[in-house]
Amino acid sequence: MSKFLSTGVSFVRSSDAVRSRALIAVAGAVVVVLAVVVAVRVFGGESSNAAGQTSSSKPSSEDSPDPSSKASSAPVKSVKVSKMPTSMPTSTPRLDADQKAAGAKAKSRFEAFLTQSSAGLARNNGKADVSTYAAGPALGEITALAAQYDNEDMKISGAPKVLGAEVVAAKPSANPPSVTLAVCLDNSPVIVRDAKGRNLSKRRLPSELKVLNLYELQQVDGSWLVVNHSIPADSSCKQMNF
Repeated sequence: MSKFLSTGVSFVRSSDAVRSRALIAVAGAVVVVLAVVVAVRVFGGESSNAAGQTSSSKPSSEDSPDPSSKASSAPVKSVKVSKMPTSMPTSTPRLDADQKAAGAKAKSRFEAFLTQSSAGLARNNGKADVSTYAAGPALGEITALAAQYDNEDMKISGAPKVLGAEVVAAKPSANPPSVTLAVCLDNSPVIVRDAKGRNLSKRRLPSELKVLNLYELQQVDGSWLVVNHSIPADSSCKQMNF
């Protein structure tokens, strides 16, 4: 859930231009909405620095980029991320057997990351609990969001649905091996409530419910990890072949 993680999906960050895109406006009070918007976009698909564009009570990701904050006590894996594309590739790449195998593993790992991050945020304890599924900017994004919910006493329920996923780049022979996925996330199941129980997600626009996200995964120490995330300029899922 970010236009996440999309979770509502939706990641220090690949592209300052993409990262600076406005978070979605979901309800009346601006300060609260900004915090919520991050929530809805991280798993719906906002870019990596979405977690830093929250209310004034939360330091920005530029001020506290270290994902080893209170949201994660696990050792931080150092990764070097690629510059994320700003648009969906115009054609589907032809993949060889090794690329297809890497892509399948990356897709499976991404879905596990989405499930784990959604559950972690729903616990509302200020911890993301995704350090075994994510690293780098992606981990920092979820970490900051978990801390934001805790600070603002907001509650989140539901998880985004993966409507489709495509491998748009695969480099299984690189060091480290990497895969870039285009993922369409349906954020309609994700509900964010403020401290008074008010639903801050009910005014989302249709374009904010189904969002095209780009995720980079790398194989680190033998495991595929989500390391980066962005939203292309055109975030319509209609560009995908599913």
